Amino acid sequence: MGENAAATLAAAVFAGKNVQCGLKRVLGPAWPDPEGRVRALTCRHELLNLKLSSFSNQKAARRGTRVSLEIPITLSSLDPAHPFSEPCQTHLVNPQGCAARFGRSLEIGAAVQLEGLPTKTTVTARVVNCIPIEKFWLLGLALDEPGNVWGIKTPPEDWA
Repeated sequence: MGENAAATLAAAVFAGKNVQCGLKRVLGPAWPDPEGRVRALTCRHELLNLKLSSFSNQKAARRGTRVSLEIPITLSSLDPAHPFSEPCQTHLVNPQGCAARFGRSLEIGAAVQLEGLPTKTTVTARVVNCIPIEKFWLLGLALDEPGNVWGIKTPPEDWA
């Protein structure tokens, strides 16, 4: 680092690997941060040594091939303080959960229930992702009990 920059390093654990992240603060006038606040957050991904671009590691990290499957379901809150029960539609599914289109944002970690599945079961899940896309939200839902709740008769081999 030069004399016009200061760095702070932080360590964390991600996917069982030690990760070192650096916050770089650049001093002096520059747009859009003329007061010299944090300029960039850089994670030194070479320290992860995960090589997630390899096919075998992608399968291990994903824990089940994603299958494109549109299923209209009902998504309901399990939090009595924030009740709702609204239509939702899956887009991608695997034994661990799904990506689903929903009409509004939900908090990460929110407990929900999925009803109207082809297997005639009701399952619970947690919101792990919530991304705005045009007029909808794309939710990442992680099932509390993994399985083929999607009714796929011949699932991919890695679903077993």
